[in-house]
Amino acid sequence: MIAHDILARLATTGTPPTGPHAWRLAVGLDDTLRRLESETFPFLAAGGAEIRFIYAPYGRGKTHLLLTLQEAARRHGLITAYIDCQAENAPFASLEQTYRQIASNLELPNPLPDSSRRRGVATLVAGVIEQFAGNEAGLRDRMKQLRQTNRLATDFRNTVLAYGRSLLNDTFWDLRQDLRYLLCHDVTTRISIASLYRRCNWLPRPLGKMTKRIAPLWLRSLLSLPLALGYPGCCIFFDETEKTLTKLNPRERQLYWANLRNLVDHLALGSVRGCALILAVVEEFLEEAKRDLDALSQRLERPRLPGEQRFANPRGLWVDIDELTRPGPEQLDFFLLLAEKLLALGQEVGLQTSQSSRLRGELESLARQAADSIRLGAVRDFVKEAASSIVMALPSKI
Repeated sequence: MIAHDILARLATTGTPPTGPHAWRLAVGLDDTLRRLESETFPFLAAGGAEIRFIYAPYGRGKTHLLLTLQEAARRHGLITAYIDCQAENAPFASLEQTYRQIASNLELPNPLPDSSRRRGVATLVAGVIEQFAGNEAGLRDRMKQLRQTNRLATDFRNTVLAYGRSLLNDTFWDLRQDLRYLLCHDVTTRISIASLYRRCNWLPRPLGKMTKRIAPLWLRSLLSLPLALGYPGCCIFFDETEKTLTKLNPRERQLYWANLRNLVDHLALGSVRGCALILAVVEEFLEEAKRDLDALSQRLERPRLPGEQRFANPRGLWVDIDELTRPGPEQLDFFLLLAEKLLALGQEVGLQTSQSSRLRGELESLARQAADSIRLGAVRDFVKEAASSIVMALPSKI
């Protein structure tokens, strides 16, 4: 994607199209990225797991932050998944749906040999086989390690192993498709486990098929799978919106909060290995948790004595996005730095020096307005206005 297309997207939506572009436009995240690289990633590679809730009002930069963090994880070899909750059902209202969301969005850190960046849990297995191409002994050892791990549900692990074996023999193409459907929990395809055994007697027993009862086990197994396959862990990013919970009926809301609470507990108890879950939520999230399931809010909210001043804690389980950003959107420097990054994009596609000088003054004025704004969501509006001004100043032939 060329710089002109990126600017056009920013002018329309205020958010970059992909992680690499978010990384390039990131402002004030140097400390956060350093903590991620020096603390979080080694912790995941050693088998740790964590969950974090990052809250901010609409337009403050949640999506940009998540895309930047995803790019950081990808650059360090981790498996990632970005889940846009605007296009999906509310995560955790149904663990079966949550499994499908994650399983279909898991992404390798690097493209496969055909230059594609295919997604999905099955792609992780293909990536391991490609990694050991020409090294059968290394692949056997890796599969042996997977077979011996006790962190995955047995039926889930057997399905992964069977899928891996099917990839090594082209005569198992039909079986490979069915096993992939099982791993992805594809609800549009009916598959009989008994018929699979009749077709291939070498299949391990038991094979798995997602049901509501085993969904919690399969979800935890899915989150632990990247580390079990030899990747340095995974990071899953949920981009919430204000509308996520309003779509749910009362029973679904109760399930949503209960499932989240249980997941927080399982992560704390070590039931998941090598995974970080990061949820970007609106500020009202914690208030709704207090009302609907206080047991969850008690696990998230920072303890504080009456009258005690709240100090910034960028390592908190529940953290304000501004605690992760220095300089932050309340400071003029934040917007001036962002303006320079946007101008650099314009210069890549023909923005003249004379136009850059004029626009710099215009963007500085917009930056001052944004920094002084009482609206907390001024970041997205600033990006849209600044990108629009740059696009309009570009030569018409571009």
